[in-house]
Amino acid sequence: MHSSLSAKKGEIERLEAELKDASNETTRQAVSDTLQSSASEYLELKKRFEESVAGVDHSLFIDEPEETFSWEENLGDIVKPIVSEIKNATAESRKIAELRKTSEEYSERAEAAAKAIDQIEKTLTAGLPEEMSADLNEQLAVWIRRAEVARNQADAADLQLREIMSTQKSVMENSKEFFRNFMSSRGLSLLYGMLAFLVLFFGIRLAVTSWQKKKQNSGNLTLNDRIVNLSARAAAILFGMIALIVVFNLRSDWFLLSIVLIFFLGLIWLSIKALPHYIEAVSFVLNVGPVREGEIIDYHGVLLVVESIGFKTYLKNDRLEGGWLRVPYRNLLDQLSRPGGESEVLFPTEKGDWILIGGTLAEVIVQTPSQVTVRHDGGARVSYSVGDFLGATPINLSQGFRLETAFGVDYSLQSLAPKTIPDAMRDALKKELGNIVPEESIKEIFVHFASAAASSLDFEIEVDLDGSVAHRYQAISFALQRILVELCTEKDWEIPFPQLTVLKK
Repeated sequence: MHSSLSAKKGEIERLEAELKDASNETTRQAVSDTLQSSASEYLELKKRFEESVAGVDHSLFIDEPEETFSWEENLGDIVKPIVSEIKNATAESRKIAELRKTSEEYSERAEAAAKAIDQIEKTLTAGLPEEMSADLNEQLAVWIRRAEVARNQADAADLQLREIMSTQKSVMENSKEFFRNFMSSRGLSLLYGMLAFLVLFFGIRLAVTSWQKKKQNSGNLTLNDRIVNLSARAAAILFGMIALIVVFNLRSDWFLLSIVLIFFLGLIWLSIKALPHYIEAVSFVLNVGPVREGEIIDYHGVLLVVESIGFKTYLKNDRLEGGWLRVPYRNLLDQLSRPGGESEVLFPTEKGDWILIGGTLAEVIVQTPSQVTVRHDGGARVSYSVGDFLGATPINLSQGFRLETAFGVDYSLQSLAPKTIPDAMRDALKKELGNIVPEESIKEIFVHFASAAASSLDFEIEVDLDGSVAHRYQAISFALQRILVELCTEKDWEIPFPQLTVLKK
């Protein structure tokens, strides 16, 4: 490598002499450009020689000028420690990559110079004029020097590369050393900072939660109470972040401090961008939005009471199993609540109720905010989504129900139709139905003369029953006609049937 330095120095001295003796501006400019290039190569070669001899990176002892950033100097000062940390972490890898690239470039130059030397030597053997041979010999000397310098530069880069690779530690050793260094410096800073953040954050949150429970026990939270609660939650995050910054600053850990400051600035920027959403969320949490505590909300087709409002809102329907829902506030921002009626029922049925759904008798065995399962006579079970169940408009028989039927007698009984027949039907129904269901479950029995039809005198029978016998709905329904037919048989009252008369022309 020393010989390359000497050769390059000699080349520079020769070019300086040529520059001094140049007779025209074109030659002077060409020699000047070549001289500048050779001077740069000489300085680079000298640097590599010094590093190779000393065995250390020469750049460690050179104070590099401060880097400038393209915008906002203050933000650049914050980002600079992170960039420096990344540069330090990748310094060896970048150095290896740079040396490999240098070796490849100078090897390529040496090959090109060797080709040029070979070509010039072949040309010189062709018996050229003396003047042309002198010029070619001069060019040959230049290319020989270039080839030598290129080979020396490539060798120097290869030598440095081998030295760096020989001193590299294994992955396990690097990992152990990194972990030790991290725990002894930055790891402690991170631990102290996180402890400070958690103590302040959870300390403030715990105090606010305790205060909020006391206020709720004494009554509903006022608007001022909610403002204090929301402000305290924001303060928990703010003071936690400040604690992080203070700890990292005291520890002089500018890398972690820069990360926290960038995160903090990003959080502020995002908050400004999402300001309309936050205004809507704050009004919701303060209970001054479209959804309010104590009111009723239609949530996915189910009526629920807004039990408490916050970032997690609790909705309740006591008539449903699992009817206590914890819902994130963002899911309710586009909802509306309303005051409930004094006697409003939040769900038409309860577990154990008997209903008519699709004209079929069934018992409600499960009802949750998502589905309702009913059991029909015989044991068959059918599950409905809440929306489909309510859409089927089930009739709840367990709160009491009425059975209605029509019955007709012959016109020969016209004189008995206004009074005698209705009384007899009422008495027969009351007596016989008492054998099917408890007498106290029969509320009222009405028999009305309804109409004088084409072939019969028709009566409307209405039986009001208590919901406790709803499970006997079909048995009672079937019994009504049977009891009336038996009465007519006993009284020898004729039951007509429709007659079809065919007229012949």
